[in-house]
Amino acid sequence: EVVLTEALIQNAVGHKSFDYRVLNLVMHRLLKKEPSQDHLHFLRCSELLTEIEDDLTDYEEDIERDSFNTYRLYIKLFGPQHGPKALASWISSLEADLEHLSQKVPAALMTCFTARCREAMAAAGPGSSRYVVPPPIENEESFRLLLRRETPK
Repeated sequence: EVVLTEALIQNAVGHKSFDYRVLNLVMHRLLKKEPSQDHLHFLRCSELLTEIEDDLTDYEEDIERDSFNTYRLYIKLFGPQHGPKALASWISSLEADLEHLSQKVPAALMTCFTARCREAMAAAGPGSSRYVVPPPIENEESFRLLLRRETPK
């Protein structure tokens, strides 16, 4: 039996975005450049934050589908009172790491990264915030039943 821990959740989230890491390594190989470890760590933090952001956005949909979702697992592990705070703490830690690592990557990369972040926020629409934490759903089965009743046949 697998015991749910915060480390297990964080490890699982990291495996969701493995394709980005593979593509970055392929790109470096094609350019015949050895990747900087700081650059790779920077990208890793960014990938994790993107995965978390996606899971917050898709929270209700993932409950409906009974799919993997970082926020769902934090609620399951820490409960509806403490789960959002525990996830916010991890987000803060990743953001601090990202800020620290941003000082170690080339300025040109940071310029591109910052521009891309601005584009993504603009595409999300006015008033959007990067991390919108939805209220926890304590009883997922009841939530799914309610959705089935509301869906026209």
